[in-house]
Amino acid sequence: MKFNSTVWLVFALCCAVLSNGCGKKGDQAGAPKEPKISGSPSDPPVSLVPKWQAGQRYVMRMESAQTMEMPDFAAGRGAQADGKTATVENNFAQEYSFSVTNAPDGNQGLEMEILAIELQAGRGNQMINYDSRNTVAREGGPFADAFDQVVGGKLWCLVSPENKVLKVEGVDELFARAEAPPPADAQPAGRRAANRGAATGVLRGMYNEEVIKQMIEFSSGMPKTLRIGESWTINREMPQPVVGTLLLSVTNTFRGWQEHDGKKCARVEFAGTISTKEGDAGDGGAGMASVTIHDGVIKGHYWYSPDILIPVETSIEQNYTVNASGAGNAGGRNAGNVSFTAPTKQNVSMRLLEVKSATAP
Repeated sequence: MKFNSTVWLVFALCCAVLSNGCGKKGDQAGAPKEPKISGSPSDPPVSLVPKWQAGQRYVMRMESAQTMEMPDFAAGRGAQADGKTATVENNFAQEYSFSVTNAPDGNQGLEMEILAIELQAGRGNQMINYDSRNTVAREGGPFADAFDQVVGGKLWCLVSPENKVLKVEGVDELFARAEAPPPADAQPAGRRAANRGAATGVLRGMYNEEVIKQMIEFSSGMPKTLRIGESWTINREMPQPVVGTLLLSVTNTFRGWQEHDGKKCARVEFAGTISTKEGDAGDGGAGMASVTIHDGVIKGHYWYSPDILIPVETSIEQNYTVNASGAGNAGGRNAGNVSFTAPTKQNVSMRLLEVKSATAP
């Protein structure tokens, strides 16, 4: 099965664009009505700063569902696909754990282990289907080889008492695992290098220092205590390997208390914008010279449990436009210079599955 460069690009974007969330994809028709939000601005202030507990292991699941309206290069003639478009879907999920230890100066160490990866990406009959837990029917080509070797990999983070990531280690070692060819790899050397390069390029969009920070820090920068109705704004610059530096500006509001999965949780809602920093487009990967994000809007919410002391579920919705230009490989053939705009919708989620002793089997 052969995939053109735009498919590699799309999935890289799926992982690179704000992977910091958790929860379910929007409200479904007929879904149960949400419990009432309670509380008053006159209530005493509370702390919603995430606090990891040493000796505990937190198991989480992150999901991303993305659709893009891409030029249909296969249907058109020439680089612009004669104005025809096709919907490209990318569904990615991973399960991972954080095992927490104490560190000097009041800091904490978090050991992240990648437990499982799932991927369904592409369009029509050009689809990648991969599930690391499916050991019987293996699909995914070079992605399967690289992903198989990443599962079980570990990263180490140093986190401050304010839940700020101070250091990330192990990224180079993780990619040394991914880039090592499997023992039975009989492909010609050139083709093997190209395929594994594409696969590890996608992995670098998923496992880089900025994405790891987003997964841990949640809504960093909040005041130490908050009253219901109070808001705070986060402005961040997020370097990404595909789209350059992303500018994120999000305003968060502590709405009140709401029952979630049988627990009384603080509900925080947020909304803001996301775009590529001017003059800092990404290299695009997969042969694209320039990729930028424009007109991005983001909204969502999360539930913080005062018993567990971290957000237990978050839901993010994003809409943005991808602008790409450069030399492309459309439909498996050299298309020369390619320039297109792709409206994109994306839901990103993360959910806490369980908390248990880090020494438990």
